[in-house]
This record gives sequence, C-alpha cells and structure tokens, in this order.
Amino acid sequence: MRRGLAPSPLTKRCPMTPELTYLTLTAILAMSMWISYIVGVNMPPNRGR
Repeated sequence: MRRGLAPSPLTKRCPMTPELTYLTLTAILAMSMWISYIVGVNMPPNRGR
C-alpha cells in the first residue's frame, strides 16, 4: 500500500450476498430475453427478400 494515502474503495473486497447475486442474474436474464423482441419490433418488415 502507498504511504500516506487512504486505500481506494474499489480495491476492497465486498462480496455480494446470494440474494443480490440471484437478483442480478435474474435481471440480466430478463434483459437478454427482451433484446430480440426490441430489435424485431424496430426492424422494417421483410418484403419477401
């Protein structure tokens, strides 16, 4: 550690609780399932090509 400087808060280990981990993974899963719908809605219709 450097002398005279406080440790950075980003370098401290702060593990997530299991509940927060599951909530985060569920949110990522839900978001990934919506991506194809959002992209499909914003695409022009295919005219037989």
